[in-house]
Amino acid sequence: MRNTLLKTERRRHGWSQQQLADFALVSLSTVERAERGEPIRVDSIQRLCECLSKTAEELDLLKIDLESNN
Repeated sequence: MRNTLLKTERRRHGWSQQQLADFALVSLSTVERAERGEPIRVDSIQRLCECLSKTAEELDLLKIDLESNN
């Protein structure tokens, strides 16, 4: 499931995926994975959030597996 919130926020800043990666000090592939809705490392989530001045929830970067809590 694609992450439209992250992509929308990136575009609101007028940044390409590479620019966001550069500003957040993460790899381009990390930004690509995040926008595809794939899991990324916690430190990468923190860097993206700081760069975009948003929480992980606001960027839809937290994926909670409810089945693992059973």
